[in-house]
Amino acid sequence: EPIVDDDPGTYAGPGTVAHARTYEWNHGLGEVVAALIDAGLVITGLQEHRELEWSGLPQMVAGPDGRWLAFDYSVPGTAPGEVGLIQTDGKGKVINLTKSGFSDRGARWIMGGKAMTWLSNRDGLKAVAQSGNTQSDVYALFLTQESWDRFRLTKEEAALLKEMEEKKDKAEASTEKKEGKEGPVQAVVIDWEGLDIRKARLTIHSSSLGDALVSKDGENLYFLARFEKGMNLWTTNLRT
Repeated sequence: EPIVDDDPGTYAGPGTVAHARTYEWNHGLGEVVAALIDAGLVITGLQEHRELEWSGLPQMVAGPDGRWLAFDYSVPGTAPGEVGLIQTDGKGKVINLTKSGFSDRGARWIMGGKAMTWLSNRDGLKAVAQSGNTQSDVYALFLTQESWDRFRLTKEEAALLKEMEEKKDKAEASTEKKEGKEGPVQAVVIDWEGLDIRKARLTIHSSSLGDALVSKDGENLYFLARFEKGMNLWTTNLRT
């Protein structure tokens, strides 16, 4: 039986198509090749491409500089998911960032690539035998010691630092405008020493989370959570 799909979206770009219904028959690559050989076709080569024209793995999120991929994955031999990191050039091994043993998912880059967030059921209610309610929290991992130290500043210290940086940025922006320069994309820097301990729980209580975002300056957390009937949008100032 064919798979009937009425999704109006298209991998070719934004927008929709006028006639959305498609009929699809799923066949594995091995099945297709075997059928061609049985039909008498001589296959002298078979090449697969390294790129896709669409987001084939939406759980993989590229960093701001395009050199790193954060993604959800399962460690062999364990059921819960973790958040991993790998270089986009395919070199090196997968790096387990969370190492929690709980269900970790939904990695996002924040603060221009200086930190990451994800959702975890580490401190919330956990389903038993894959049934029942599950509660999660938003966690953050700070990739550099500087971003970690900044996160831990008091409200007064952060305000003073922000004032100093605004004065500096204003002066630099004036110079760049005169010279006609645009700021380059900042490379993602990872301080590997002490990385495992630069983690923080951002939500003040566990809940049925839908998704979460952190403001560009890293000061506020916005998240969708269900406490009664439906999802509501909540916000938390991370310095209070």
